[in-house]
Amino acid sequence: MESSEAESADLSGAVSVTVVRTGGVAGTRREWRAEPPADEAPRWIELIEGCPWDAVIEVSMTGADRFVWRIDARCGPDERDAELPDSEMRGPWRDLVEEVRQSAGVPARPSDGLVSPASGPVSPAKQSDDERRGRARRPR
Repeated sequence: MESSEAESADLSGAVSVTVVRTGGVAGTRREWRAEPPADEAPRWIELIEGCPWDAVIEVSMTGADRFVWRIDARCGPDERDAELPDSEMRGPWRDLVEEVRQSAGVPARPSDGLVSPASGPVSPAKQSDDERRGRARRPR
């Protein structure tokens, strides 16, 4: 067995990531979890190891309705966790969270707190009444 196959076999069921987002207008709590199969473990390990787990990030809740993200990752016996303000949800953190959410069957949407840095949040003035109320537009 090659080393990458051996590593995948050793980590079967041992790679998991849990993301919890709290805050927002209603102070709601959302949770997503990914437990990838062994053949996907190397890609997930790369995503996990790409995050700056040791960086000191101060979570400041200044301003109303801010999200806070808690990320817990396990790769075999190694466990890591971080708590991030919404303003730090970019780069490798964002990549990891988007993968977890997609694995859980949830597409990333601006209303879920993950906003593309290029586009930024959608201004309420640019949304239709239905979009502001969370209803999708019907095709005409």
